[in-house]
Amino acid sequence: MTPAWQPCADEPDTLRATPCPGGPLLVRGADEVVSPTGERRAVRRAVVALCRCDASTIAPWCDGSHKVVRRARSSSAAPASPVAPGDAPA
Repeated sequence: MTPAWQPCADEPDTLRATPCPGGPLLVRGADEVVSPTGERRAVRRAVVALCRCDASTIAPWCDGSHKVVRRARSSSAAPASPVAPGDAPA
């Protein structure tokens, strides 16, 4: 099976977007990216990674910040210790 981010031989000009689980949106075939406010950014690569975690310092492009955000969320979501106050081991 061909990955979604590769161009199809019969549709070379098709825009393709593939969400990476826990990561960016990979976009292939775009000439530019337009923000919700109308700001236009030129695309200079065949495939670009767009940030979905809102933590990138180079938004709208992904800078890998989702890895840190994911780690922070998973460590803060760790269950609290079932030890009651005063029952802590010595």
